Amino acid sequence: MAKSAITIAAIIIVFPILLDAQVESAAFKNVANILTQNTTGRVAVLHPGMFIDPIYDSSNREDQLSYVTFYNQMLKLSVIYTPAQHDLAELFSFVLSNAEWATVPLVPAQVQELAQVTHLLYGDSNRTPTKGYAIYLQKKAAYKEIRSKYENTPEAQRTSELENQLQSASDDLDLAGHRAVYEPAETRLKLLSDSKSLQWRTDDTAKVSEATVPSSDGNHWLLTETKPLLDGIDQTNWTKVSFTKTQLSNTDSASSVSGTSAPANPAWWYWAGTTPSNSSCAGHLPAGALSIQFDLLTIPIVRPWFDQQLFESQAWRLPPDAGLFSDGNETGNMGSSPMFATAIIVVRNLAISGDVVASCRSDIRRAVRNQKGVGFGPFKLAGVAVGTDSPYLAASVTSSRIWVPQIQIIAVTSEILPKSPNANPNFQWPIH
Repeated sequence: MAKSAITIAAIIIVFPILLDAQVESAAFKNVANILTQNTTGRVAVLHPGMFIDPIYDSSNREDQLSYVTFYNQMLKLSVIYTPAQHDLAELFSFVLSNAEWATVPLVPAQVQELAQVTHLLYGDSNRTPTKGYAIYLQKKAAYKEIRSKYENTPEAQRTSELENQLQSASDDLDLAGHRAVYEPAETRLKLLSDSKSLQWRTDDTAKVSEATVPSSDGNHWLLTETKPLLDGIDQTNWTKVSFTKTQLSNTDSASSVSGTSAPANPAWWYWAGTTPSNSSCAGHLPAGALSIQFDLLTIPIVRPWFDQQLFESQAWRLPPDAGLFSDGNETGNMGSSPMFATAIIVVRNLAISGDVVASCRSDIRRAVRNQKGVGFGPFKLAGVAVGTDSPYLAASVTSSRIWVPQIQIIAVTSEILPKSPNANPNFQWPIH
């Protein structure tokens, strides 16, 4: 599949080890904690954010493709957005088409049970109902008919005769029809037959085919969008969020972020192609007063081809050297690609005020004049927007405020895969 125009490397740039790394690590965890209070799911914050092209056109396939790889990039378990080995769309398609699938995805006890319930309900391979099951089906049809008549009769018009007919049909189904025997047998037969058939895999393969979109370079990708679309989010309801330096620096609240970790030496500032003249703007969370405000919105990622059942299934396997994509653990997951994004978190009208403005405004202005990238924690202050046009967008810096009205992605919510692959050795597998 084609890769998008997003430069992931800019998000995971490696920084020198800092003496105050613990402060920055706590700050990123606290941002994730604040965002979690305004959304659902595990949050991974970008470093820095990404501007959305202000003239993004959802009807333009090339514009869509600019974001698809980002949406489907699988992630490591980290509070800072950290790409993992795989692309969700490519992995999903690969497992459907290239994994080895069980010939009978049932354990021996289920195979035996399937044979027993089939024999109870059907007397031959033509699925002719047995005598007892035929009586049950007859009594069941009679009961359903009178029940439908009863339910479609206004309550005030239901006569005692009609109620007696319904009760009589129910009793007949229970006694003569042996409902207690045949009804659970029907349920088990359907469940076991569905599991054995793997019809859902066939359905998923068809969905992947329907969602496959050709790109201009001859490659293909799977349709992946947001709801609402990126060119319609201005019309939705935003939540106002604000926090201070005290909240960012709180190590107690940072430790409460469940199941998250941060790199040992994250920098707070990000400078692309330039070095600030003021060392206090070079890496650390700035000292002194700090206030951050913005409008926030969580936008779900929509994948019409995706089926969580694929990764929950024990009916496929890969060669042992493929390793685990996920071991299923909420913390310390050792899989190669344990998480995938379920939504993007975007902000607009970002306002930063406090001592940092006076300290760093000249460096920010110089970077903007030279059209360089600047990031502040998870926020983008200046840089190229993601899209086919890739315009350069920048903050407005006054004597008292850094103002970024443009919409940007600052985080994603994510979900952990169950243990995968997780083949059941007791299923029937192809013999090599």
